[in-house]
Amino acid sequence: MLICSSFVFSQSDIVYGLVVEKGSKKPVSFASVYYENTTDGTISNTDGRFSIKKSAKSNNLIISSLGYKTKIINKSEIINDTLRIVLETEVFELSEIIVTSETALSILKKVVLFKTKNNPVNPTIINAYYKQVSKQNGKYIRFSEADLSVYRTSYLRKKKII
Repeated sequence: MLICSSFVFSQSDIVYGLVVEKGSKKPVSFASVYYENTTDGTISNTDGRFSIKKSAKSNNLIISSLGYKTKIINKSEIINDTLRIVLETEVFELSEIIVTSETALSILKKVVLFKTKNNPVNPTIINAYYKQVSKQNGKYIRFSEADLSVYRTSYLRKKKII
């Protein structure tokens, strides 16, 4: 009796990654991870980890964070679905810093003063992105994401009392 079996390996639609600092190897929290010239992106968590759906719209995955040099990874360099990205620190020289202090009351007065300027007179649509990754026993078991468009009425619109 001859028994044949075959295995089918498929690549995931998700790229998982870890962003670390070059010198210390410490995780880089809240690094931006996005595909060039798209709106597809995410950020690394407090442990430097991220997950992002693969994109057919762009050839480059860009990783950036304030204080670090931006890293560009061509998707041909993504061999498996797990990346370790090492960011080098970047030093910016500042010529002058001016520090001022304000009381909480003066800040609140400005909030009230500019309330109508900071809130739209016309209805607007607010776009948001939501992502949830679930792990169980150290393994990823669920990945959910959504693009949301929320309609926001005018701040000045009179409310109906029922």
